This record gives sequence, C-alpha cells and structure tokens, in this order.
Amino acid sequence: MFKLTSLPLERINIKEGFTADSAGAFATFEGRVRDHSDGKKVLRLEYEAEETLCTKEAEEIFREAKEKFSTIELRCYHRLGIIEVGQMAVWVGCLAAHRDEAFKACRYIIDEIKKRLPIWKKEYYAGGDSGWVGCKSTEYGKQVTGNSTPLPVTGYRLPEESDYYARQINLPEVGAEGQKKLKEAKVLIVGVGGLGCPALMSLSGAGVGTIGICEHDKVELSNLHRQFLYGFDDIGRPKVQVAKEKINSLNPSVTINAHQEHLNLENAQRLIENYDIVLDCTDDIKTKYLLNDACFLNRKTLIQAGIFQWEGQLRVMLPSQKGCLRCLWPSVPTPGCVGTCVDGGVLGVIPNIFGHLQAMEAIRIILNMQKVFENELLILNVADFHIRRLKIKPESRCPLCGKDAVITQISKEHYEPLAEFLIDCHALNADLLKSFTLVDVREAEERADSPLMEIKSEHVPLSRVTGDTSPFAKNKKYLLFCSMGVRSSQLAQMLREEGYENIFAIKDGIEALRHRFKETVK
Repeated sequence: MFKLTSLPLERINIKEGFTADSAGAFATFEGRVRDHSDGKKVLRLEYEAEETLCTKEAEEIFREAKEKFSTIELRCYHRLGIIEVGQMAVWVGCLAAHRDEAFKACRYIIDEIKKRLPIWKKEYYAGGDSGWVGCKSTEYGKQVTGNSTPLPVTGYRLPEESDYYARQINLPEVGAEGQKKLKEAKVLIVGVGGLGCPALMSLSGAGVGTIGICEHDKVELSNLHRQFLYGFDDIGRPKVQVAKEKINSLNPSVTINAHQEHLNLENAQRLIENYDIVLDCTDDIKTKYLLNDACFLNRKTLIQAGIFQWEGQLRVMLPSQKGCLRCLWPSVPTPGCVGTCVDGGVLGVIPNIFGHLQAMEAIRIILNMQKVFENELLILNVADFHIRRLKIKPESRCPLCGKDAVITQISKEHYEPLAEFLIDCHALNADLLKSFTLVDVREAEERADSPLMEIKSEHVPLSRVTGDTSPFAKNKKYLLFCSMGVRSSQLAQMLREEGYENIFAIKDGIEALRHRFKETVK
C-alpha cells in the first residue's frame, strides 16, 4: 500500500494491521526533516506530488521488491505540504520471512521512490528557499524539474501573496505597501488560549510575517469551547505545537516561532527583544504587570486585554507614550482580588471578540493608521453592549513611568502582591481617605521635625502601643503611616493578628502620603 497524505505521520496509526504470521522480520525506515542542508539552516520543507502517477509508479516499485526479495507485505506513507524540522516525511515498512530480505526490500523501496516518483521538494531557509527539486527519471518529472512551480499537484504550496491577500490589499489603507509592512512585522503573542487563539488566527491571516507564540500549557478539554485552534485529538498536546501546525496549514507563508515556556522574570526580556509588538493574552495578573514593565523598559508596543465573565478590557501602550498599567494600579493586587475565567466563568465568544480586537490594534499600528487606540482603557460589557472609554492619565508618581520612577529594571520585589492590609498611596482618593482615621505612628521628635500640616491625623507613637494596652477601637477603621512605611506596616500586621481587622497601613512613607493628599484634594 502506498499513500500520500497532508496529515502528520506521527498522528496516523501507520502500523495498524501490518502483520503476518508467516513474517519473521519487520523492517521500517523513517525519513525526517533535518535542520541543515549544504551548510544552510533549514526552517521547514515542502513536498508536492502528482498523485495518480505517484501511486502507479509506487505499485510498480512494490511489485519489483516482492519479486527481488520475496517480501510478504509492503507499505509506504509520504507526506505532502509543509513539514517542520523533526517531523516524519516518509515511512516505509516491509514484512518478510527473514531479516536480510526485509532490510534489503526497505532500502530498495526508499531508493526507488526517491529516484522515480513525481514528488517535488523545496527547502526553506532564513534567507530564501531552494526552489523546487524533483525526480528526473519519469517523463512527467522531466517536464517540471527546474521550473519555479510544479504542474498541478496534490497537497498545498505556499500561496501566491497577491491572490491570498487580494481582498485586504484592495483596501486603500492596506494596498501593496501596507501588505509589505505586515510581512516585515514581528509580533509576539503571550498566551495561546481564549484571547491568543483568535489573535493568532487574525494576524497570520493578515500576513504578519513573523509571529512568536509563548505558552507552556497543554490542551485541555475545558479549552475547546473557546479556543478554536484546538480539537479533541489535540488534548494533552502542547498548545504551541498544535497552534504552529494549524497556522502553517492556514497560511504557510507566515513564520511561527514557538516558545514552549512560561513567561517569567528570567526570560521576559529575552522573549520580547526580537519583536516589535507584544500581545498580552494571559489571564494572570502578575504576568500582565511583568509585560507592562518589560515592554515599557524595552520600548516595545504592548496590547493588553483581559476578560471577566461578560466584560472585557482593552489597552494599548506605545513606546512613545506615558501612561501605563501602574498609573492606574501601582502595585500587583493580592491573590484573589482579580477574577479569571477559571474563577468566574466565561462564554467562548467574549475572549474571541477581544482577541480579534487585539489583532486589529496590532494591524492598525503596523499600517501606521490614524487614531490608534492609546492612553485609553476600552471596557465592553457584551451582556448589554455598554461601552466605556476611560482616559489613562499619566501619573507623575507612577513607580514605572513617573517623574521619580523606582522600577528601572525587572526584579522580583516589584511583583510581590501587597498584603491585604497595605494600601498604595497612588490608589488613595478623597473618598477613601475620608473613610479612615489617619494615625501617625512616628515618635514625637520625628513628628516635630517633619509635621504633616496638610492632613488631620491622630498621633499614636509606636512606642506607646503594647499588646496589653491598645489605643485602637476594633469597630473603627484606621490608616497608619510613618516615615518610610516600615513601622506602620509592622504595627498593622501585629494588630491584625490580635483581632483588629480594620487596621490598614500606607505602603509608602510620609512624603508620598503628603504629595498624594495634595493631588487628591485639589
């Protein structure tokens, strides 16, 4: 049996039923795509064939092998289309009474297939390709070897770009020049789940030339209702591997770089450095802060989206702008403060809407279109289609992009969530301030040297507070502060352990509080 197929051979049960009681030997050959050829780095291969002639010639080769080596049964599978490095391109199996016959028949078949079948191969390199290379032993092969394109064939080839992108090239905002910009663009998608799948499909369909996908998870059953790149047969397989295969079949002219790893403090800057635009398609709040900081520090465009139940949010941060995630929420929230799809549930259509919106923003930026969405937070509730667009005002005291920024590199301490009793000064507003009794826990001499005239506060020196005599009431809300935030935090933690659940502390010191109070009461 000889069969041409566009399916990965690794996913076909090629040995099923391939047995015989009279066979004492079973020899196989596997031909795989290697990563080099004639000193060049190979990215992938492509095979095409004339199916009718291939099958006819293969049957003749099988007949010859049976006569020469007394084989019992023969089988061969040959791939068509795009094949990645490491994947199987051809498989040959031979059953015979003795091993010598099986080995010789296997070698004969693969050698004759390579010489005689009308199958064409093209190698793809970083800087081009080999052109089509095919057999010259058949009359059909002589017609086409050396031509730029084979005669009509089975399988698929790299698309003619003018045809593939014809509908979008007709748009005045795109055109041939815009399509060239898309081809030259490099976009990294972090997370290939509910947001990442539609974003990846849209960007590859539009012809973004290089797309990186960063994801460490494997496909699970609960993914399938919203992550449409995956199917039942993919459960348990790495998402990046499946996604790369699917996109290669949808648009093989796009280069997909698979990063099968979890984005973290150690690899974030390495992963983003070779891309122009980063799409944050994760549902982990710490990762969102990490990407926000890494993209700002490395001057990369960042397009973030997040989903909770019926609502989605979209935000764009350009390298030239001030106004980032930390201007809105300066510190990483405590675990549980921000819901996820796992916690709150999600309808599949909602992340798909926002994944496509992320892709659309990336395309608009690549094409240099006017009125790119920036310094705004788009909030869409799909349950009633209520849309809000909130301006993101650059915060002068933002720890990342503010005047006196303290985050100048990626380091662990910037991603530790605040304890639940700590309040960041940047998160304070007038209403929140009014809900507390402010308490200065500095000692008397400190208070005299640096009085806080702008704020009405009580004075309870830390030295006066003991476990036996606490000046605080359990039914009141207190907000403690000191010079640097250390002593007030320690006192708040101690009192909470003693049952004072309404005790809170300012994360920062008195100068931060003074500055924030002036801004809040303006």
